[in-house]
Amino acid sequence: MDPRNKASILSAPSAPILFRATECDFASFRVRTLVDGDTKQDGSVTEMLFGIDAVIAYVSAFMTLEPGDLIATGTPPGVGPLQPGSRVQIDILGLGILDNHVVAQG
Repeated sequence: MDPRNKASILSAPSAPILFRATECDFASFRVRTLVDGDTKQDGSVTEMLFGIDAVIAYVSAFMTLEPGDLIATGTPPGVGPLQPGSRVQIDILGLGILDNHVVAQG
């Protein structure tokens, strides 16, 4: 695995979605990744190895979490290389779609 894939500048796009925990049902979230219109990943939050409450409890035991903080937990199976020009859409049903195009560095 090449650590530059997830640990470089601009490698973890996110959307400005803010909501309170009381405003949504986390267990109903389904995450899909489409690359150039083809579904590459599709998974439910209920399929995570550790539930959302357990992840938050674990992380908050060694660091302070503030409103707006993100916790990266991994993704459903189906990850693959991306090429410049690819269109990548992350769809979290009920929240919206994050839509990005891959560009060559440099």
